[in-house]
Amino acid sequence: MTSNASIVLEKRENVLLAPNWAVRRDRQTGKSFLTLQAGDQTQEIEIKTGLRNETFSEVLSGAQAGQTVVAPRAPVLGQ
Repeated sequence: MTSNASIVLEKRENVLLAPNWAVRRDRQTGKSFLTLQAGDQTQEIEIKTGLRNETFSEVLSGAQAGQTVVAPRAPVLGQ
C-alpha cells in the first residue's frame, strides 16, 4: 500500500505569478529576469521573486499584472 501527501508550508493569496520557464536566473549574481513584450520589441527586466513551486514563481517587484511575458531567448551554440 502506498500514499502521497502534500505539506503546505506557506500560502499566499492575490500575488503576481510568473511561469518558471519564463524566469531567467543569473547564476553569478543571483538576480532574476523576465522578458516582456513591449509593443513590437521585447525587453528584459529584473524582478524580485518570492515563493516558488514546481510551476510558478511569485513576483514581488519589477513586473505588473497584465504585462505579456515571452520565452527568453535561447543561447545559440557556438557563440
